Amino acid sequence: MTEKYSDKEIIDGILGGDQAMSQYFFFEKCKSTIGSIIAKVYHHQKDYDELVSDLYMFLQKDDWHKLRDFRYESKLTTWLWTVASNFFVNIAS
Repeated sequence: MTEKYSDKEIIDGILGGDQAMSQYFFFEKCKSTIGSIIAKVYHHQKDYDELVSDLYMFLQKDDWHKLRDFRYESKLTTWLWTVASNFFVNIAS
């Protein structure tokens, strides 16, 4: 399966303020990743849009510092799984 956008295109788009790219990333590309976090951390008791909003605000802090820190050593979705899982586990505790 061919990816719609490369990880670099996604990051560049988000950092450049492309709302369509942000929408694609959080609501299409990462749907299963965020859905898994909802299941594992929150036992299906949280709303998808609420988690996306929280994650978006977290990643946006300090001029997207976390996203800018991505080093392309793994897939962006793998990186997001780690960052988002840690974030949500910390705020859920």
